[in-house]
Formats: sequence, structure tokens, C-alpha cells
Amino acid sequence: MCVTSNFTGFLCNDRITCLLPSQVCNSVSDCGNGEDEVSSLCSNLPNNLPGYLIFRCGNPRIWIYSNLKCNMINNCGDCSDESQSYASCPACGSQWWPCSPVLFQYCNCIPRSLCQNGVQDCSDWSDEYVCTK
Repeated sequence: MCVTSNFTGFLCNDRITCLLPSQVCNSVSDCGNGEDEVSSLCSNLPNNLPGYLIFRCGNPRIWIYSNLKCNMINNCGDCSDESQSYASCPACGSQWWPCSPVLFQYCNCIPRSLCQNGVQDCSDWSDEYVCTK
């Protein structure tokens, strides 16, 4: 266990290299000796992975790597990975507009780049009439 980019990551055997959770069992050997791709970890996903590397979605049969939680993208499909109550996500950052998006891709916020783009991205149209880039 190690910390990389504010996430608990996978520590390679060299005791220096710290991988993001999504770099483990991704068919790319990111550790020098390939310990991030060994069958003892990767043969029965996610069950063989340490719990700190995964996040179980609202539907417990669906999981994502923990570094994909709270990334403003609906990775779980039910927005449980973007929920402040379920996933302990922070509020929208300055580059995001808080609203109920109409797009399946987003959950609680849309990128400000979508503001005033002539397309309804928020259910209340606030992205077109209130939000500024």
C-alpha cells in the first residue's frame, strides 16, 4: 500500500514505484518484475484484489478501481461512485457546474466548458441561462 495522486495505490516490490489502482491487472506490466499482473491478483477480479484498490458501486456486483471514484464521470452507471453520501465525494470544483445533468455520463456536475453551448446539459437549463464558462 502506498499513496499516489491522493489515492491509495499498489506498491511494487522495489518499494519505490506506486501504481494507481487502475494500473493493476490492466494487462500492462507497470512494476519492474510484473507483480501488478500476477495471476494470484488478476485471475479472479475483483475478489483477489486488496479492498483499497476497488470501489463497489450501488449494485455490489459492479465495481470500479478506487481511483475512478469521485472523478465527475459516471463510471458505475448509477452515479453511486459520484455520490457525496455513498462515495464521500467532494462538491463540484471550480471547473464544474453543479446541476442534475441530462447526460448519462455525468452525475452531479457538468464541465463548465458545456455552459452556454446551445445544448441542454442540465435538467433545469441552468447551464444555458445561469452558468458561465
